[in-house]
Amino acid sequence: MTKILHLPTVVGGNALGLVDGENALGFDSKLLTLNNTKHQYPVSMHKNIGGNTKVQKFFLRLKTFYQIRNNFDVYHFNFGSSLLHAPQYGINLWDLPWYSSAAKKIMTFQGCDARQKYPTMDRLRATGCDFAACFESDCYRGVCNSGKRDKQRKKTIEKAANYVDHFYALNPDLLHFLPKQNSSFLPYTVANFDGIQPKTDRFFKNDVMTIIHAPTQRVTKGTAYIVQAVEKLQQDFPGKINFKLIENTSWEAALSLYQQADLFIDQVLLGWYGAVAVEVMKMGIPVACYINEDDLHYVPEKMKQELPLININKYNCYSVLKGIINQRELLPDLGEQSRSFVELWHDPKRVASIVSKTYL
Repeated sequence: MTKILHLPTVVGGNALGLVDGENALGFDSKLLTLNNTKHQYPVSMHKNIGGNTKVQKFFLRLKTFYQIRNNFDVYHFNFGSSLLHAPQYGINLWDLPWYSSAAKKIMTFQGCDARQKYPTMDRLRATGCDFAACFESDCYRGVCNSGKRDKQRKKTIEKAANYVDHFYALNPDLLHFLPKQNSSFLPYTVANFDGIQPKTDRFFKNDVMTIIHAPTQRVTKGTAYIVQAVEKLQQDFPGKINFKLIENTSWEAALSLYQQADLFIDQVLLGWYGAVAVEVMKMGIPVACYINEDDLHYVPEKMKQELPLININKYNCYSVLKGIINQRELLPDLGEQSRSFVELWHDPKRVASIVSKTYL
């Protein structure tokens, strides 16, 4: 039986979903993570490596590397990282060359682990687009503004290319930065996929439309533009729009709150949808977010044709949402289309079957 280890993070729950899918297909798949995220996925689903100081954490990671380096047939690294990876300190995938030479190495990139600010801005400007998270100077408190992070990410990808058998990108635009010869798009999957139940609250309870937005990073998601649009809509439709901003909430608690949504807004800047949109669509709730159509050539044609998302951006957020509110009776059917779409394209077994082709 092929033994697979996913490591070293649990960002977005994608690795947890893949573990479930791979085990369902008959693999022996496990997840090792250095730490949990602020969403606090259930600890029983992964091993947590702690440590109080940076030095302690480093040696715990080093010890763990020696314990696992020859024990698996496949090492699937997620978030463009590895056990010994801290580029801000000059530690760049130190462990990657030293895993068993017989083992396959796969690496998945999920967003700003590969995305580079200034190349992204240049590419978008060339297409006539003047907005994205990279254009926001305070995105992640401006850590990319100096250009140093761009160089670090480029260097990481170049080093990984010497050892990794295949790269996956969960966001289509990341493929602009990954090696063309052995990189491909992969749909997100999420933790506890089968356990995410359909929306139980009826739509438009008390004749009020509930809109929910749950940003992990406000600037990155364009939260200010969303809030501005919704506040204007609340003036247009007094007493008819209930807006909820969900932040700093555990994963399980957030899933429960999402059930109240009649419409969920993911983001208006990033160009693709994330794990939270998959979770919400699985509930049968329609999602609005910005889809950059210039990157859709990386996405399977059938998937592209079936995308049920409402495409909005920082500029048209208000007008598009107003049109939706005026035709809100269409939202329940769109929610059902969204649920069917996710059950087809984001099912862990389907995603695992795609990935397994690079394992064998």
